[in-house]
Amino acid sequence: MSELYYPDWQIRRILRDVNTVAMVGASTNWNRPSYFAMKYMQDKGFRVIPVNPRSAGETLLGEEVVASLKDITVPVDMVDIFQPVLDFFPGSRGQIFQKQREIIRQFLSVDFQPVGAILFHQI
Repeated sequence: MSELYYPDWQIRRILRDVNTVAMVGASTNWNRPSYFAMKYMQDKGFRVIPVNPRSAGETLLGEEVVASLKDITVPVDMVDIFQPVLDFFPGSRGQIFQKQREIIRQFLSVDFQPVGAILFHQI
């Protein structure tokens, strides 16, 4: 089992209080996993704001893509990071898990500190 396993009850409890999700690494390419995840979350009633500097200004599933978390102007309840950790920290899985806080610091600046933000990592 993955070291990042969350039991279903815990995920349900977290998502119960979430309305708006920022999805870092959302892709405008319809066959990428982040595209399907965004569409699924929207179909379940979540507002998902796509964050991708390469697609900034484009529209993805009815939402404008922003370049960074600092560009989001509405309160965000959860940040879903759809970037392979290996893109940031090549090495063994043990090294990857030790670096999670550094990944968060790369995405969350001092200017972007939503109250109650919950972070999920997609590895």
